[in-house]
Amino acid sequence: MNHQFDNLAKLYASMLDWPLRKHVEVPSVMRLIEKNLCDRDVLDYGCGPGIYTERLAKRGARKVLGYDTSEDMLTYARTHAAKKNLRITFTSTLGDNLNKQFDLVLAVYVMPYATTLHELTTMCAQMYNLLRPGGRLVSLPIHPHFHSDRNYYQNYGFRLSALNKSIPDREEGEELLLELFPPAFGNMINEHWEKSVIKEEIIAHYWSMTAMTDALTQAGFRSIKLYNHILDEQSDASLDRTFFQKYLDCPHAAILECLK
Repeated sequence: MNHQFDNLAKLYASMLDWPLRKHVEVPSVMRLIEKNLCDRDVLDYGCGPGIYTERLAKRGARKVLGYDTSEDMLTYARTHAAKKNLRITFTSTLGDNLNKQFDLVLAVYVMPYATTLHELTTMCAQMYNLLRPGGRLVSLPIHPHFHSDRNYYQNYGFRLSALNKSIPDREEGEELLLELFPPAFGNMINEHWEKSVIKEEIIAHYWSMTAMTDALTQAGFRSIKLYNHILDEQSDASLDRTFFQKYLDCPHAAILECLK
């Protein structure tokens, strides 16, 4: 089990207020999900602190299940959902009794934490099995063509780079270093900032679009589509489109949708 996410629940929850997630990522993902889920059973696969799980519940889903292997994330998610009186079940295990029980599986930043092709294929097969015939998977993996400049995304609250700098070309399963920190803008990022800011480091893995689509296809998925990110029309007026355009031009995450 990957426990590098333990003790990160509060950070991950706070990231919802970071401009990129609030005005680009979340709107881009949620536009692919029905506004009324009253006759749908949904699973948030890799739910973390429940950021998306709660949104699925608020859209009226008949049944909402949040799954994660980090007990720290699940404890935070349960507590937060209970405070809002949301009908959500959270679990750290997925038994065979849940196969073919869901109309929608949402998997945000899950595929990059498969460490081998076998793990990636197994993960895709599990998500496929959880869906009813005709069900949909919406997933947000790391984009295979993320920018190679480590500092390219730093204004948005993170850096992304290959852990092994000696590898000239990206390789399947290659380790990636994701550094998370509160967004800083322009000249805020200086030597003093570098020494004082608290960064959290996460290890992810690179998978090409070919590797991901092959794993999804092997699992049985069809009609695999790639979507672009959008900027929410209600975005913060203090941050104009030029702030987000750099990310929109070269996003670090892809948005995939496929059908069973």
